[in-house]
Amino acid sequence: METILKNQPNFRDLGGVITNNGRTVKKNRIFRSGFLGKIDENELLTLKELKIRKILDLRTSQEIELIGKGNYPAFIEYEQIALN
Repeated sequence: METILKNQPNFRDLGGVITNNGRTVKKNRIFRSGFLGKIDENELLTLKELKIRKILDLRTSQEIELIGKGNYPAFIEYEQIALN
């Protein structure tokens, strides 16, 4: 699998994944990753080129307190959705 962000090897495109109902996720629409709060300027440009507009943080409030939510540029909306 191709590494999209050098400093965040866990960042990847979910395009091509087959859903429970047999459909396929479109490429370059949904990405998943670990914490993105420490990416560099070049990687921010990559996120802009990929048209990343929103980050949904699925970590708990306690996890976010430990390392923070990150500082994202104005073109990225941040939202926490704790799943527990």
